Amino acid sequence: TLDLRIQTVAEQIVAQRVAEVRQKHNLNNAALVAINPNTGEVLAMVGSVDYNDRAIDGNVNVIMSQQQPGSTMKPLTYAAAMEVGWLPSDILWDVPVQFKSATETYVPRNYDGRFHGPVRIRDALASSYNIPAVLMLREIGVPALLDYARRVGIQSLGDDASLYGPSLTLGGGEVTPLEMAAAYAAFANGGRKVTPVFISKVTDLNGKMLYAAPSGLGDQAVDPRIAYLISDILSDNNARTPAMGANSELRLDFPAAVKTGTTNDFRDNWTIGYTPHLAVAVGAGNTYNTPMAEGTSGLIG
Repeated sequence: TLDLRIQTVAEQIVAQRVAEVRQKHNLNNAALVAINPNTGEVLAMVGSVDYNDRAIDGNVNVIMSQQQPGSTMKPLTYAAAMEVGWLPSDILWDVPVQFKSATETYVPRNYDGRFHGPVRIRDALASSYNIPAVLMLREIGVPALLDYARRVGIQSLGDDASLYGPSLTLGGGEVTPLEMAAAYAAFANGGRKVTPVFISKVTDLNGKMLYAAPSGLGDQAVDPRIAYLISDILSDNNARTPAMGANSELRLDFPAAVKTGTTNDFRDNWTIGYTPHLAVAVGAGNTYNTPMAEGTSGLIG
């Protein structure tokens, strides 16, 4: 299913961007996958910046490797919340909170180190504030998020809610970039589950069909109204301006939804974007999970 033109461009972009930021941000690897949200066809897959580079284990396909997704989990959390009645205009409080368990106390922090008081869900998601997302997961519960993730094709998290706490919405579990690309593709196509397809058909020398792939477009997994609302929020430049600025790298000259994510200690960066015709997930970081430079985010690499 690979589209040679898209594949070539993807390889060039990944190599060029890593070369640009490698020294300043201590970043040596990146991967990219592009999916057609309406068919599930994988149009491009770049597993690493250089397959032959042994120093970065370049022959490991990062797209198939489990990584912490950072804040790219937040849209899934808010979509699950909308299923039980929450709306983009509802208010959450971005204030200091603590979550105590028998063994530890978890204190979520925002990326900018500030608190923003009462914020609408639209603004909390678009500006990627951590505390409202954690509060929202507390409201709906971890099982609801795991159920939503399964419905849109994420299997890596499993179904045992006891393995996770409130940080799950901030990327406190491990998934593959391919799974996340498919999950976002469901937002792009109006809520239908997407199963990635790699081989469309196989024929013999005479053209006889030996195998034809089933459609990667599955059943309705998400209410189309919710898919629309999440897409509208993720493409709302005004709503993300307080955190990212009015003219960030996420602002394009055509409508597109996008979400970034950064994991603890700057070990992984994610950017997932989509239109109705294309969903792309990019993961960047260092081999052996060593940290990038402090302050590196999905806006950079």
